[in-house]
Amino acid sequence: MRLDSRLRGNDGEPTSAPRNFWMENKKILVTGSSGLIGSESVRFFAALGYEVYGIDNDMRAYFFGEDASTDWNRKLLEEQVGRYHHLNLDIRDIDAIFNLFEGNKFELVIHTAAQPSHDWAAREPLTDFSINATGTSILLEATRKFCPEAVFIFTSTNKVYGDTPNSLPLIELETRWEIDPTHPFVKGIDETMSLDDSQHSIFGASKVAADILVQEYGKYFGMRTGTFRGGCLTGPAHSGTQLHGFLAYLIKCIAEGRPYSIFGYKGKQVRDNIHSSDLISAFYEFFLNPRAGVAYNMGGSRFSNISMMEAIEKTESVFNRKGNIEYTDENRLGDHIWYISDVSKFKNHYPKWEYRFGIDDIIQEISEKGHFVRPEVSSLVLSEYGVSKEPSLFMSSHTTENLGPVQSLKSYLLKHVSAFISVEHPFSYDERSASRFDRTRGSLPSERLFRGMFKFGYLTYLHQLFLTFWWFLRRGHSVRVFIGVDALNGTFGVILKKFGFNLKVIYYALGYGKPRFTNPIVDFFYHGLTHYAARGADRVWCLSEPIKTELMSSNEPGSAREKYFLVPAGVNKIIDASVDRSAQNLLIIDDLRNENGIQMAIKTMPILLEQFAALKLTIIGQGILKEALVKLIESLDLADTVTLISNPSPPERERILSVSGIGLCLHRGREGSYVSYDDPSGVKEMIGAGIPVVISNHLPFAEIVREKEMGEVISYQSDELIKAITELTNYAYHHATCSRHARDYASTIMSTNLYDSALKNLEDAPKELDDMHVVVATHEYFKGSGQELRDYIISRKIKQLSYIAHPFSYAKEDRSYQNVYEKGVLISHLRSLATPKKEFVCYLRDSLYNLFFLMRAKHIDVFVGIDSFNALFGILFKKLGKIDTVAFFTIDYVMHNRFGNQFLDRFYVWMDRTAFFNSDYTWNVSGRMSKQRVKELGEGALRKHQIVVPIGIVTEAESIKVKKKPNTIVYSGSLLPEFGLEIMIEALPDLVAKFPDLELRIIGEGKLKDDLIKKAKELKVEKWINWVGFVNTTTERSRWLKLVKESIIGLAPYEDNATTYKRFSDVTKPKDYMSCGLPIVTTKVIPLSEDVRRFNLGRVVEYEVPSFVEGVTELLEGEAERKQIEENVKAFCKTMTPSIIFDKAFSEMRVQ
Repeated sequence: MRLDSRLRGNDGEPTSAPRNFWMENKKILVTGSSGLIGSESVRFFAALGYEVYGIDNDMRAYFFGEDASTDWNRKLLEEQVGRYHHLNLDIRDIDAIFNLFEGNKFELVIHTAAQPSHDWAAREPLTDFSINATGTSILLEATRKFCPEAVFIFTSTNKVYGDTPNSLPLIELETRWEIDPTHPFVKGIDETMSLDDSQHSIFGASKVAADILVQEYGKYFGMRTGTFRGGCLTGPAHSGTQLHGFLAYLIKCIAEGRPYSIFGYKGKQVRDNIHSSDLISAFYEFFLNPRAGVAYNMGGSRFSNISMMEAIEKTESVFNRKGNIEYTDENRLGDHIWYISDVSKFKNHYPKWEYRFGIDDIIQEISEKGHFVRPEVSSLVLSEYGVSKEPSLFMSSHTTENLGPVQSLKSYLLKHVSAFISVEHPFSYDERSASRFDRTRGSLPSERLFRGMFKFGYLTYLHQLFLTFWWFLRRGHSVRVFIGVDALNGTFGVILKKFGFNLKVIYYALGYGKPRFTNPIVDFFYHGLTHYAARGADRVWCLSEPIKTELMSSNEPGSAREKYFLVPAGVNKIIDASVDRSAQNLLIIDDLRNENGIQMAIKTMPILLEQFAALKLTIIGQGILKEALVKLIESLDLADTVTLISNPSPPERERILSVSGIGLCLHRGREGSYVSYDDPSGVKEMIGAGIPVVISNHLPFAEIVREKEMGEVISYQSDELIKAITELTNYAYHHATCSRHARDYASTIMSTNLYDSALKNLEDAPKELDDMHVVVATHEYFKGSGQELRDYIISRKIKQLSYIAHPFSYAKEDRSYQNVYEKGVLISHLRSLATPKKEFVCYLRDSLYNLFFLMRAKHIDVFVGIDSFNALFGILFKKLGKIDTVAFFTIDYVMHNRFGNQFLDRFYVWMDRTAFFNSDYTWNVSGRMSKQRVKELGEGALRKHQIVVPIGIVTEAESIKVKKKPNTIVYSGSLLPEFGLEIMIEALPDLVAKFPDLELRIIGEGKLKDDLIKKAKELKVEKWINWVGFVNTTTERSRWLKLVKESIIGLAPYEDNATTYKRFSDVTKPKDYMSCGLPIVTTKVIPLSEDVRRFNLGRVVEYEVPSFVEGVTELLEGEAERKQIEENVKAFCKTMTPSIIFDKAFSEMRVQ
């Protein structure tokens, strides 16, 4: 027996990491190489530079039929992967396997070959066992004899636990089975679950044998073996069949209209699904730092799981097609009712590993890219590792061990850039002594190097520059974008560009100071490098507004200032508050440095503890002050009260944020110091968790905290700190208000959005709208967004505007028309033929005339399609090369029961999503609409550029002088259901009892009028209602303005109906009232209600009589407050003019 002394403990402590990362002549072996996990492994390790040998004899076709054959994937691997060597071997052939191992020294063996179905195993138990158990034994022994230092990874299964999971206490919910929330396995099933006393199925038993063998070869022979007990492994390369690969097979069935059978448990059985890419990244982490004979549960965990029923519903929504689902009460033998893996053990061993694909991402990707029944499509994209992609972006930076903008940007790039290089250097004062090089491919590290540094004060940075230059020359030949974080790295990027490298250089300025260093010589060089980098870079990202102002003002005269962009520290994740959150839990997230005020926070704790005995302070951070802080905590006897944590795991970090009640950011510094230009990441992290903050006024972000009312701004004084904490702790309402404001603001500074915008700005300079040909296509009924946009563009007197308008079938007009304007002057007016007012005929007319008008037009710079119907024509002509940019302007958004007709509803959804995903920009009339798209469409929607373009407010009523009529409330609009007219009438008896001279002025007509009059008579309130009737807001504009402006309050109490388009739309009625200076009473149904609350523009009430009465009463009785609200309304209207709104929209499209 040989026990390797490097391997210790039952769970196998880490062994030495595998070698260096120069991969010449390194070999790995993958069994089952044409299958899902095998082929992903082949592509991934081949992309790293390994020679990959693959064993696969397509036994899957024998198990499940030709439909499940993986031979198509074998062909693709041989065609697309240059370093792949296919071997048509049987893993049970001991002579062939031993000959293979004897002739090759493998660094890694990934064993995925198996008979994977417990149903099939019962048909041929001996075949099943010979493949799963005997084949594994032969591979282990070959590895031990010929490649004993190799890492051996085995894909086991959760079926090793047999039917034990079915004995767990489960609760039946509407769409799934779920475990009792008090059970220890509520996070998922971990490795402590017994393998004994259960029915495994024949397949499960053979996998148990293999599983134990792999562990035993590690523990007994000292080999580096790991077994991964998978849940449902899936991905776009999965050849799913009825007996194996439920999710891929389900999606295939629904996509192709095949029947799909569910076996028992009411279709509520739950599986966790892990994407093959995430599993390969786990393999890679294990390979880098292997252990001996260890087993891991590996699945989607709580991060990615779904029931059969939920999977069917989601897939049907993707394809807009009802599945052909068959159900039988008899469940399959050995089938789990509920299985979710707990991957904590692996996460603890390998904390850098993270999931990338949630269940929605997996379903969407398989639906779009999955292999169904078309092996002839050789160009099919099967894997993100399918083509060897060279890095296009190089980022060089200096970092600390704390999380900051660099880590945030790197995390963003991992998700959005297919291949890039990151170089990170420690500062000269840092305890770390090595620079780090990461080459990333498909969000996984394909190469990682550490190089020790010559550490001697500032000379350290010269050595780091040499390392960056060396790595750039060796690996950066394909780089087109260079991001230099801080002055030194930014300068290096500019120098590379001047040496002739074809680069776009971004200088990310994270700091500034006057002076920045106490040493005048160092400070002189620092400022010289800073301004050299700023002047030479193509783009300058500035962490704070003061940095941007400083760099722009000190730039040489005449230089283009549009290259400067504010890119502050953002919020990476919104974290919900825990039920354990308390204002007495204080939190600091910061570098441990003298100027960051941490000592003051600790020193005030004894005083605060006299008032708040339960007060706790948690400090997350690392730095040169750590030892001094530990001593300070001990000297003040605060060890039980103050906790210092250097680098908590992500789950622990989130837990701390969720329970913390007050955040502290107490930087100190004089005017012009580094602090007055800084934008700490820690405070943004706390804002993202909805934590009110106490921040020192030396920081630029303090002004935003004060403006947005997210906490307390103090000078650097201990008495002010104590006062601020006391107020936030004692006054729950104040704390809750600050928390709500913090969460609202956090959603506006998400890191993803900030970097999206910054990188989009890397493109060419903004284009001038005045020199463009713009086309606007819309449907018309009354004045709305289309006409506002038309009038705005006319006022800009651009080169050419083509305005295409189609009347709805229910409009008076019966002809489409096109107006062409040059420099704001109408030069052409074309009208279509009159058509019958049948909806189908009208849309056919609109289609033909869209084609006619667009075919006649010359090259179009920008096309704005208002509604999905019109946007699709812009997309078509863009694909034909006639249009540069398409904006899809969404004015209503109802994805469920839009028309009450299943076919029309699905067609509407298809048009909306096609327009959304194929347009360059989507203009949404409300932020709520943007958020709903992300909620329904997932990460794919986050990658699209959505711009909020609400309906503008024109304050033309200011010129009309009227005398207000006391206690007059007004409704203007159609008399239709859902508009809240019923509640107005029902509230009148209560209102007239309080205000006998009340007048309810109703302007408009509609089908509800007779019912409303009848209702008013029943309640005996008809004399308090003034039925004005219909007033044309175009031809009788002055009269309408007078009627509204005489009133005291505008009414818009929309009915709370989940299917109404108003839930996401920006309705015009309340804005019409505000244009006349009126406070409004509305319900939370409309997005504008959020602004009404935020800016105090009236009252947001529940859709019920008592709440409506209360809201109206408060506004009529409270004259002083009403006057203030009227001022608020005027101020709000000034920020919502069409010119401001469209200026901003075009600006985000890089048009000005």
